[in-house]
Amino acid sequence: MFQRRIPKVASTVAVVAGCTALAACGGDERDERTRFEQALATLPGEEPVGSGYGWIDIERMRESGVPLAAELEWAREALGPGARDLAGPSADLGSIGLEPLAADAALAVTSNYPSAIRFDGVEPAGVEGTLEAAGAREGEEAGWRTFDLGGESAIPLGTAAEPLGSLAARSATRSGQLVFARSDLARSNMIGDSDRAIDADLVAAGAECIGDPIAARFMLNNHTHVPGLGPDLFAFGVSAPDERPAREVFCAIDDDAARVDAAAEALGGIFEPGARDAVTGEPIRASFVDAVIEDYEGHGHSGVRANLLDAPGTEPGQLFGAFDRGSLVTYVGLPPPPLPDVLRDP
Repeated sequence: MFQRRIPKVASTVAVVAGCTALAACGGDERDERTRFEQALATLPGEEPVGSGYGWIDIERMRESGVPLAAELEWAREALGPGARDLAGPSADLGSIGLEPLAADAALAVTSNYPSAIRFDGVEPAGVEGTLEAAGAREGEEAGWRTFDLGGESAIPLGTAAEPLGSLAARSATRSGQLVFARSDLARSNMIGDSDRAIDADLVAAGAECIGDPIAARFMLNNHTHVPGLGPDLFAFGVSAPDERPAREVFCAIDDDAARVDAAAEALGGIFEPGARDAVTGEPIRASFVDAVIEDYEGHGHSGVRANLLDAPGTEPGQLFGAFDRGSLVTYVGLPPPPLPDVLRDP
């Protein structure tokens, strides 16, 4: 059964005057960051770089007891198009020295295509050998070993690095980590030592709102099919990796409370009995059978959060699919993507 909105839940961090995100300010703030927040604390940048982030906690999936290959089939969708091709169990990357199933985590900077992806918990020697053999130019940046292979966004056709596609153009390695990027800037944004992404209020609010996910994605509204409309940030993810049906969470975040209120009203209606997906026409209950909707406030931002239970028999990551097809933005009252011309009535 679907539950309507409940009273606002204020961030324990935000109510402490003068405190920055998750700082040790005393009072009731949380003592520890979630693993997702920890990942964002290792990523440079004061806002979602370019467009947004995708992240999967492979180590915790491995420890859950659920077959890892099966988990990665849905979880890699969090990384977005292009990047997800490098993180799935079917990715044949052993020949270049990369084994995604052996990694601890994957973090992508992504929109409709990835600009960079980082694997943690992997040794880089095999990939370094592949890049060297392909003729990459070597250098050093911020304590990382860098590899430039062709021009920016170039695909290394005819080399062993070809399976990486254009993400092979600008790579970086250090002990336990691999970075693949399309451009110099994208690589620098992944390996630099500037301010941490989690220190940005919008990022901190989104990460706190979705809680402790096993896989998550952030996307700015300017990188949807309705740029500039609706809340500034869509944050969504999957928790409880060892449970079926899975639990998912969706947050819409903005610094304008009125905009969030409008999104919350629409979100409440989408989970009413009889509601249908604006893109597929399928009943919403085919994806989610329970929803608890609440307000969020923290880090100078407002938000609305939907805690969702997947329908029995569905795979986790329903929200990742909903975003990719354009349905997710309609949950907060925005229009669906236009139909392709071939589907329009004559």
